[in-house]
Amino acid sequence: MFDDINKDQIILHFQNGNFDYILNNFCKRNKNELIINYLYFKYLGNSNTYELFVKIVLNHIDNILTEYESFNVHVSIKKLNIIEINKHIDFIRNVSNLLKEKYQNQMRKCNVYNASNLFSQIYEIISPFIDKDTQEKIEIHKIYNK
Repeated sequence: MFDDINKDQIILHFQNGNFDYILNNFCKRNKNELIINYLYFKYLGNSNTYELFVKIVLNHIDNILTEYESFNVHVSIKKLNIIEINKHIDFIRNVSNLLKEKYQNQMRKCNVYNASNLFSQIYEIISPFIDKDTQEKIEIHKIYNK
């Protein structure tokens, strides 16, 4: 589901102008499943690219919903750390609010893979601030097995 890629490979694709490859591997669709690989955002996400990343996700969701009533999300957060959460906190909040407003009841399940112990602990702290319906849809997995 998630390709195994490293920073040097992502940067090389970027330098070679393989933008379609990057964007298609950051977020892709399989039937009613949305698959997001954080590693592409990790190395290329910034205030200049936020809007592009959001448009890609929204476009995939909208396309899914033309064929299905609901969707599932699978996201790998491999190498996500507290510094990056802090760096992108406003972006994370804005996207979360946008998704909640636009697709309130259409997400069935959100599987988060490759979560570190730290992420799991942070999630436990913040989960009381997430509405109960959304909490029930989120599953945290420490590793992803192909």
